[in-house]
Amino acid sequence: MDIYAPNAYSNLAANASNFDKDHARLKSREAWREDERWQIDTRISQLQQLQHPEHVLLDLKIQRNQLSVISQLPSEMLSRIFIFVEWAAKYENPGYGRPRWVDFTYVSRHWRGVALGTPSLWSDIKLFVTPWLRAMLERSQHLPVDLTANLGGNRSPRLIKVGIETLKPHVSRLRQLELYAQRRDVLEQFLDILPTSLPDLYSLFIVYHNHYDTLDLPQNLFIDGVPKLREVALSGCRIPRKFGLFQPGLTFLHVSFNRGMTATDASEAADDFLRVLESMPALEGLSIQFVFPDFSKTERGREPIQLPCLESLSLQAELSDIADFLKLISIPTSAHVTVESLEEMPSIEAMPDFVAALHSSWLSAPLMQAGSPQPPPCMKALEVVSNDNYWCLRAWFTDVANCMDINLELTQMLVDANYTSEELGKVLFYLPLGDIRTLNLCGSITADPYMVSIGQWQSLKHISLDGTVIETFLEYMETDPSLSDGLSSTPTFLTSLEDLKITGADIYHKECPETLPVEALLDFLMIRYEFGSAIRSLKLVGYIDLAESEVERIRHIVGDIGTHWNGPMNYKEHGKPAAEPNSDLCSE
Repeated sequence: MDIYAPNAYSNLAANASNFDKDHARLKSREAWREDERWQIDTRISQLQQLQHPEHVLLDLKIQRNQLSVISQLPSEMLSRIFIFVEWAAKYENPGYGRPRWVDFTYVSRHWRGVALGTPSLWSDIKLFVTPWLRAMLERSQHLPVDLTANLGGNRSPRLIKVGIETLKPHVSRLRQLELYAQRRDVLEQFLDILPTSLPDLYSLFIVYHNHYDTLDLPQNLFIDGVPKLREVALSGCRIPRKFGLFQPGLTFLHVSFNRGMTATDASEAADDFLRVLESMPALEGLSIQFVFPDFSKTERGREPIQLPCLESLSLQAELSDIADFLKLISIPTSAHVTVESLEEMPSIEAMPDFVAALHSSWLSAPLMQAGSPQPPPCMKALEVVSNDNYWCLRAWFTDVANCMDINLELTQMLVDANYTSEELGKVLFYLPLGDIRTLNLCGSITADPYMVSIGQWQSLKHISLDGTVIETFLEYMETDPSLSDGLSSTPTFLTSLEDLKITGADIYHKECPETLPVEALLDFLMIRYEFGSAIRSLKLVGYIDLAESEVERIRHIVGDIGTHWNGPMNYKEHGKPAAEPNSDLCSE
C-alpha cells in the first residue's frame, strides 16, 4: 500500500488543481457576461429615453437573453426538457384555445426556435380548434401523431367540418386516435375521411355518447389492415360481423354496449363478440360495460375461450349476465377481475351462479389437467368498504395485499341502505373466503348476518377496523358461545386472530357512531388473553381522547412491544380524523 501512496496523493493534487482552474475560468466567464449585460442594460435605458423604435430595443434584448446561463444549454438538451414539460401537461385541459405548455415558446427567440425545431413536441394534438390543429400538424412535420378530437358540446358543425378538412391530408400519419361525439352525423363524417389502411395506428378509441342509439361502424373500416393496432375501445357502436380491427395482435379491448340494444341485437352481438375473443389470444386487458349481449343462448358444451395473457378483466352488467359470460372464458388467477353489478336491488340468488362461474373461469386455465378435480382458489386477504350508497369488496389470493395486485373487486351501488347489513353477509358466504388471513373493514355494518360470516373464518389472523365498525365487532365477539357454556378453553370465533388495528375511534362522544369506550376494548383483550388466544399486536391510530393512563392499562394485557399508539388526539382541537379504509392492505 505504501508503494502506491505517492501516486495517489499526486493524482489528488492534480485533480484539485484542475478543479481550481475550471472554477476560476467559470467565474471569469460569468463576470464577463455580467459586464456585457450591464452595458446592454445601460444602452437600452438610454434608447428608451430617446424613444427609439421598438425593433432596435428588441435586438438588444435578444443579445441580453443570449448571455443568460440557460441560453448556453445545447439545443438537444433544451428540446428534451421541453418534451418533459409537454408530457407533464399531457392531461391538463387546454387554456384559451391552445395547449398550456406552449407558454415556454414565448420566453425567448432561442427557446422558440428550439421548440419549433422539435417535431415530436407537436405530435400530441388534443385540440380540434382549426388554427392550432393546422399549426401542430405542420410543426410535427412527418412524424406519427396522436389526436384527441372532442366533437361534442357546443361546437359549431361548420367549425368541425373545417377541422376535418384540415386533418384530411394528414390522416395517414395517425398513431393514436380518440373520437368523442354526441351526434351520429359528426362521427360518420369523421369516419368517412379515414383511409382503408393506417400503417402506424396503435390505439383507436371511438365513443358515441348516446344511451339510446347505436353507431353502425362501416364494414370496410380499415379493410386493408392496421398492422400495428394494439388497443381498441368502442362505446355505443354496433360491431360488424366481419370487422378488420379485431386481429390476433390486440392487447386491450373495451366494448360498451348501449342500453337501447334490442334482444335480437344482443343475441347476434354475443356470437360476434365470442368470435372476436377467439381471435385475440394475446389480449391483456378486457373491459365490457352497460348492457351485455345475451350469452345465455350461446352454444352449449363449447370449450372455454383461452385468454392466457389476460391481466385485467372489467365487467359491468347484471350479475346473472356476468355469470353467463364468465362460463365461456378461461383466465389466469393472477388477473385483476373487477365486477360492478348494475342492478338497483341485486338478487342474491344470482351470487352462487356468479361465484361458480368465476371458479370455472379460473379452473379452466390451460395448465390445468382436463377432468382433474381441483379445489377452487381461496382468497387470503379481503377488504370491505360500505356505506349507504354502495359496498365494495376487494380480495387477494396472497397474504401480502396491495392496491396494484387486486385479484377480485366486486362493487354494488345501493338504492336501499338496509341492503348493506342484511345481504352483504350472504355475499361473503358464497365467496371463496374459507382460508382468509387478512381483513380490513370500513363503513356502516351491523352484526347479523355480516359478522356471522366473519366469525367463522378460523384462519383469520390480521384485522383492521375503522371507528364505525369496531363497536359492532366487539358486540358480536361478546356472543361467542364459549363465553356462556363455561366448558370451552378456547374461543369459538376467530381462534387464530393475533393482530388488531383500530383507526379513528372515539371514547366519550356518545353522539358519534365511532364511539368506543375503552372498557369495552379492555374486556375484549382480557377475554382473549384468558382463553389463551391473546392479541399479540394492537395498533391504535387516531383514537380520540385516549389518555396515556388508559394506554398503560392496555399495555398490561397486550404488552409494551405489541401495543402501538400514535399519541393523544383531542376532538375539539383536531376534529374528526379521516378514515383510512385502504391503509392496512395497500401500504404495509
